[in-house]
Amino acid sequence: MSAPKKKNFQIEAFKHRVVVDPKYAEKTWKILEHAIHEIYNHNASGLSFEELYRFASSFFLFKIFFWRCCYLL
Repeated sequence: MSAPKKKNFQIEAFKHRVVVDPKYAEKTWKILEHAIHEIYNHNASGLSFEELYRFASSFFLFKIFFWRCCYLL
């Protein structure tokens, strides 16, 4: 009997393209702008800081990705 063949492990890229909402940046900025005004007016009790952090970090990553894809090519 011969030894069983080892399968090579290979990581492949995604087959589908990721579709981003064309107005994602505007929508996210409106949410963050509203939150900044609420914090400034000492009315931050209704805000979810976890959600705002998520919006801010994804907005920042979106801007970096957009800048690299569109301006460096």
